[in-house]
Amino acid sequence: MIIYCGSSNVDEAKSLIRPESLLYQSKSVLVAADRLPLKIPIDENKTIFVWGTPYAVKQSDGYYNSLDASSSSASLRELFGTYDVAEAVKRLEGDFIAVLIEHNNRIAVFSDMFNRTEVFYSMNDEGAVISTTLEPVIKSVGAVSYLPAAIANLLSIYGCYAPKKQTIYNKVNRLGVGEFLIYDNSIVRIERTEFAPVSSRPFGERELRQYTDILEDAVRIRSSEKCNWVFLSSGWDSTSILALLIKIHGPQKIRCVIGEMKYSKRAGTINQFEIDRAKKVADYFKVRLDVVPLDICSQEAVDYLKTICADLRERHIYSFVAYNFFRLTDFVLSQGSSEDAVFSGEFSDGAHNLGFSQFATILEHPDLGFREYSDKMASYLFGPSFFKRVLDGTYDKDFVYNILKGRFASSFFDDALKLSEKDRRRKYFASFFVRSTRIPFFSSYNGQMLTKKGSDMLEEEVYEMYLKDAAQSALPETLYSWILHLYNSFYWQGSNIRSMGAKLEISGAKLRIPFGDNRMLGFLSEMPENWGRGLELRPTKYPLKWMLENRVDYPLHLQTGPHSYLYDVNPNFSHASEILFGSFLSLYFKDLLAGYPYESLLKDEYFDLAYLRKIVDNYRKGIEFAGPERSDLLSLVTLCLIGWY
Repeated sequence: MIIYCGSSNVDEAKSLIRPESLLYQSKSVLVAADRLPLKIPIDENKTIFVWGTPYAVKQSDGYYNSLDASSSSASLRELFGTYDVAEAVKRLEGDFIAVLIEHNNRIAVFSDMFNRTEVFYSMNDEGAVISTTLEPVIKSVGAVSYLPAAIANLLSIYGCYAPKKQTIYNKVNRLGVGEFLIYDNSIVRIERTEFAPVSSRPFGERELRQYTDILEDAVRIRSSEKCNWVFLSSGWDSTSILALLIKIHGPQKIRCVIGEMKYSKRAGTINQFEIDRAKKVADYFKVRLDVVPLDICSQEAVDYLKTICADLRERHIYSFVAYNFFRLTDFVLSQGSSEDAVFSGEFSDGAHNLGFSQFATILEHPDLGFREYSDKMASYLFGPSFFKRVLDGTYDKDFVYNILKGRFASSFFDDALKLSEKDRRRKYFASFFVRSTRIPFFSSYNGQMLTKKGSDMLEEEVYEMYLKDAAQSALPETLYSWILHLYNSFYWQGSNIRSMGAKLEISGAKLRIPFGDNRMLGFLSEMPENWGRGLELRPTKYPLKWMLENRVDYPLHLQTGPHSYLYDVNPNFSHASEILFGSFLSLYFKDLLAGYPYESLLKDEYFDLAYLRKIVDNYRKGIEFAGPERSDLLSLVTLCLIGWY
């Protein structure tokens, strides 16, 4: 989809748009798309175009009515005929993008509440160019220049992403969470629905049943009467979706797919644990499981990677793991139909336990129960109890904090006790969202990729654009609500999340993520600390596991033993090591880095170019290394692999 706003932009666009792609044109607005949208006349002066998948509309009684081909038009006509855009979006569950045209000279461009379908835009003196892919917007800005803060975040923070409203290009933005773009009488503006945090509160038996009802309905409204595919990892999240799909549709309408990951000959299959368990889970539910090779041990992997990089660059996705998800999606598309639904268990880790729920906080101990509790210790540090100690200045005496901090004895920590409460708040939120090592007050100066000025620049820009409201106004009881709200601008922009559904989106479909349901995120924003996020003895993801034990047919006996990857039994194993040093791709990656092409984007005042040259030179010489240098190298490789305009 592409929109030109402003008479001069429209005049220039006429020669660029194929007649068959044109959907709407006036003197000052042109809308075009290669894929036909759902077109709904609201009244004689208002029309809406919708691409993607609206799942359900919230009724006055709070119930969500599912939408299908026969009901979508009438329901959306009533919704947008009754409410303004901001209120209508709150009531519409889905993964979509829409353009509302009023009186031929005013348009509103928006997506769901979190703008998960990307809307890229650039404003100019004449109006704006808006698109779901980057290239048309890039062309509209003329000479391309680059945004240091976005590049710094992409290279230095786990997940290889720019925060939600930004791209790596100056003057090219994305609609942020809760934002929509208005063009009205030659004026372009961005409006935003203000976030209203909710308080966590005591939960009991009623909320356990409520959780089950929300998740089951989130799966139901996203499911298909034809076939439902599950990207199965064998963990709690994807298998819980499978169990609910079985309950709703039975095994005949479900298929599962998993990848067999072979990154190097020296490591072999690195996820055999999860494949073995996934087979047992599929056998239990009597559903078909296909195992797709995810092999990067030959030239064919290089050739395939080259074919997908342009699509990733167009969508501003910097991800090596896109290789895996594109392969899995290729299989699903070859076997399924356009009426199928494809499900993922993503969002669950962040939403339930702030991302600390993969037995990865302390890998060195073999006991999974202890490692799960160490995850709870890490999430406790970003919960209400510890936040109170941050506010009153006693956090440094916290026993759990000192245990986990002691694991980084050689690292720098901000001396927050010397700071005002305002600055402690700022550093606390920064240590969650602007650090790859997430422990309170871990200093930004621990990394080597950015100069001191670069670290300060990144933290300042992220604070002003995203964290300021939360840092200034969060209370212990609203902390979870703020963190999950900000997750949409940060970690859920990461390579795993966005690349997982990219190939489906290119084909015109959408990845179904029930844990990203508005109701589920609202529920988990209110969920108390003692439901698996704190130091109590309840397990991580407590309400999910309660549901599986009490409300759904589920093989709890299979959730034992190593979790998924070789690092579950060998803490020295690393995906990054196998990709960079052990795989067939390493020769290709070394060629990509020849001549340091990334330096055309990086300013030496913000990036330590001598350090980056050193790790690139060592890599190209065949020296294998670990630690932060390895992570920094993988970020550079990913940037050069996907490329830039």
